[in-house]
Amino acid sequence: MTRPELFPALAAARIAISDGNARDAIASLKPWFMFVGSRHCFRSAIRVGLLLTQALLASGDRRAALRQLTSCLEMGEPGGFIRSFVDGGPEVRELLGELVETCGPGVLFSKELCDIDVWVFAHRGRIEFNAGNYGARTAEPA
Repeated sequence: MTRPELFPALAAARIAISDGNARDAIASLKPWFMFVGSRHCFRSAIRVGLLLTQALLASGDRRAALRQLTSCLEMGEPGGFIRSFVDGGPEVRELLGELVETCGPGVLFSKELCDIDVWVFAHRGRIEFNAGNYGARTAEPA
């Protein structure tokens, strides 16, 4: 797997989602998620997984979207992959908030990264976090 193969697939999936063809996006993203995850390409797997989360949500399958997001969180937490979730957009932020309300703050991430789920719980609409040694950042969403 190389970037030249993955990036067009991600772009095509984004277009499919925006055109209302979430099922097509899901069908193309699931094999990519399994492929990059099985090769321990975690950054790519998280990117694919978050897009798959958005596609599942767009298709109306909220429970599957929550399960997919949880898989991404489990994959990303050990490596401290925070930015991907912050950049995931309002859909991902909403689902993160739902997970935090269900699980409670501090459950989604280890102690070092737990401030991100506190941020989601407290702010929901603003990007503001302080995660371990990553420092504090504040920004308004686009």
